[in-house]
Amino acid sequence: MRLLYALERSDLLIKATLGGIKDFLALALACSARALSRLFWRRVPYRCAAGSLRPLATIRAVLGASLVSDEVARANAAFLLGIKMRKHHHGALWARKQCLEKSAYHCEPTLIADIRDCGKMLRSYVAEVCPGRPVIFAPLHTVSDRIAAVVCTLGPARHAAIVSAYIAGTSGKDELNIVAAVGGRLDRLVAADLKGAELRHHIRAVTEGRVNLVVFPDALPEFTNAMAGRSMRTRKIEIFRRHGRLHTAVEMLSRTSNAVAVYFALHEAEGRLGIDILGHLNCSEIESSEASIIEAAVCKHWRFWLLWHCGSLFYMNPATAYE
Repeated sequence: MRLLYALERSDLLIKATLGGIKDFLALALACSARALSRLFWRRVPYRCAAGSLRPLATIRAVLGASLVSDEVARANAAFLLGIKMRKHHHGALWARKQCLEKSAYHCEPTLIADIRDCGKMLRSYVAEVCPGRPVIFAPLHTVSDRIAAVVCTLGPARHAAIVSAYIAGTSGKDELNIVAAVGGRLDRLVAADLKGAELRHHIRAVTEGRVNLVVFPDALPEFTNAMAGRSMRTRKIEIFRRHGRLHTAVEMLSRTSNAVAVYFALHEAEGRLGIDILGHLNCSEIESSEASIIEAAVCKHWRFWLLWHCGSLFYMNPATAYE
């Protein structure tokens, strides 16, 4: 009996030891993988990192694992611009967006330098065309909306607040890490909740030059319906030779704060991130001219526009949207 008991106990000890070794090896492997991932994204230039992962993005798109609908994107591009988008282009664009954001999160030096250069160009433009005026930045959804928001934190105020359909205070860890790397500040505000005292508080900050609001002018009403469960205030426009609707956030906030709206689009050229400043509009000009700026930007930078996969674009918006 004693021998049997000793054998059972030794068997348990061996199993416990092997289990401990297995857990240790699993933890060591996970830590090594994280360390290698950080090293890859921080040391490999972002243009090379995204290029090296392009075959994987294509495979995911072929297998239907892409985050976006390639067929809808290609149909929309052909419908609006008459162009033949390369198969899986849109899925690869979204995969590249994720690669860029990972590189920025891990502070890859080349990308951080490019972001700072974009911010410097934005500040120079504002100082030249509207010195001393309150400013609202209106970036389009090109390359990466997160990186575009970070560029806005490098504006004159060095503090940006995104007017968004997402919940307030939900800036992701990756966004905040990139913002910290470039030395800016970023907040997120819910468009539907901007009213009363809170609206007056943020408008005062804009007029005093302490904050630059950020509004994506090409955001489609279907986004707000999906995210917030309510209709977005829109106005009738003509865009791409057809009647459509566009949200009025830029116009409303510009009128309230007497701010100039500065439009821009990020793009890539020769593997480097760049910025195309599309122009600026006073509050009285936005209603008549904003749609044409968006249309011209989408035509020019269609390869980098992230919204081709959306079903409605600017046309099939809810008929119940506010006037």
